Amino acid sequence: MKKALLLLAILMLTSCGGRQSSAPQNQVKSALGAWKLIAIYEGDSMKNTPTFNIPSDEWRISWQASPGKIGAGNFAITVVTASGETVGLAANVMGESTDASYMHGAGSYYLKIFADEKYKIAIESH
Repeated sequence: MKKALLLLAILMLTSCGGRQSSAPQNQVKSALGAWKLIAIYEGDSMKNTPTFNIPSDEWRISWQASPGKIGAGNFAITVVTASGETVGLAANVMGESTDASYMHGAGSYYLKIFADEKYKIAIESH
């Protein structure tokens, strides 16, 4: 009987075909819980964002950049505290790119965005 149950369990696990869920970005879970959307920024030029508040120690900056009217260009994000101290470079890419940078430290921040191509940025925290 135990062998039959073990075989049934193995068949059930392998019949899934290794498919992965395609859950929306805002439903992504981690060991600390769900990510909470703080802000979204879109554009195709250089700018500083408004200041945003991060209530948790762990947060991330997710971005998607794509070539604009003049083709592939540069896209960079610098993270700055509300008091003006540079925290670091979160992105520096050319052309098509999608990625995320994980940051640490609750507080108030803004982003300096350097871009000559289209982008979309999401700020999320735990």
